[in-house]
Formats: sequence, C-alpha cells, structure tokens
Amino acid sequence: MEQGGIWWKAVSYGLPVSEIVLMGYCLYRLTAPFMERKKGTLRAGMAYVLVMGGIYVLFLRLEGLSLRRMMGALAVFLVMCRTDRRNYGQKAFLVQTFFSLHRFAGAVAEMVYDNLYYFIGNTDYMAAHPDLSFALYVGVCGIYLAAELLFMGSVSGLF
Repeated sequence: MEQGGIWWKAVSYGLPVSEIVLMGYCLYRLTAPFMERKKGTLRAGMAYVLVMGGIYVLFLRLEGLSLRRMMGALAVFLVMCRTDRRNYGQKAFLVQTFFSLHRFAGAVAEMVYDNLYYFIGNTDYMAAHPDLSFALYVGVCGIYLAAELLFMGSVSGLF
C-alpha cells in the first residue's frame, strides 16, 4: 500500500473513534445534572466510549447500525442504574434523548459534510490540484466533527 493510502485509512478510521470519544464526553455532560453521584456520570460516559468503541473495533464490517446503538444504549442505561439506584425512568429518558439527539446531530453533520465536500471538490481549483484532495478530506472531516460537537455540545450544556 502506498504512503498516501495509509493516511487516508488512518483518517477514515480515526474519525469514528474521535466521534465516539466526543459523544462520550457529551453524554457525561448531559447526564451530570440529573445524577446524584458525579462518578456515575463519568462511568456512563466511559461506558459509552468503551462499548461503542469496542463494537466499532470488533465489528467494523457488521451490518445493523441500530443493533449497535441499542447495545450502547443498554450498556449506558445499566451503568447509570447501577451507579445511581433511583429514577430509572429518568435514566431511560436521558439515554433515549441522548441517542436520538446524537442521531440527529450526525445526520445534520453528514449533510454539511456531503454538501461541503461536493461543492469544494467540484471546483476548477480542485480539478487543477488533485494533490489537495487529502487535505480537503481531512478538513471536511474536521468540520463534520465540529458541527456534530457544536450541536451536541449546545444541547448537553457543554457551551
């Protein structure tokens, strides 16, 4: 494999891992005001990162994205219930809200990513400079993460 291909793969595999870590932190921030023990919110965020990261690494080619999300939601819910044994309905609501908002934020960020990549990638300048396609990809991936973090951070109290 050529050197450029390694970097493309590194970015394409690193993007979901970065997204998982950022969303774990957003989950931590979202659940913090509702749980009695702050250690429980940290554990919930860590459970999200570990479960979703593990599922991503182990089952990279596994179909069934909703199954993976359900497994992550169940793990987060169980960790939250184990650490703070009250208000189970509230915890279920928080987990469902987080995963719904995460899906929505991902869809919005994906639209920004697709349109930006299409519009910039189809300019005359990019046609004249094909060596900049990797820089465009990295930049648009960064914008994708920023857009998702901006939305999730605003609803989770990060900003």
